[in-house]
Amino acid sequence: MQTIHQCRNLSRIEIGGTKVRGLEAGLMKQGKSLTITIRQIHSDFENSVGIFKASGYDVIDIEEKKFDEDFYQFRCSVNEMERRLAFLLFSFQTNTAGPL
Repeated sequence: MQTIHQCRNLSRIEIGGTKVRGLEAGLMKQGKSLTITIRQIHSDFENSVGIFKASGYDVIDIEEKKFDEDFYQFRCSVNEMERRLAFLLFSFQTNTAGPL
């Protein structure tokens, strides 16, 4: 549940630019691009949740092995989205870091 709550918050993120002399336009474009990418990650997450929720079996039935397979696939897709998000934030930080 914590993963769902955290990832659903991605829909609220909007990255703008920071006013740095001579770089305003570039940072605004980068901020918009990052926002679009984050929204795509959020959309991919919502699709994964939808697929997992649409299972046609009783998730409480311990004999049903399909749940384990579906949950594994869900976790794999969440892990992939977390890697994408981490890479995105790391590359943003790397590209915007300047001298202190």
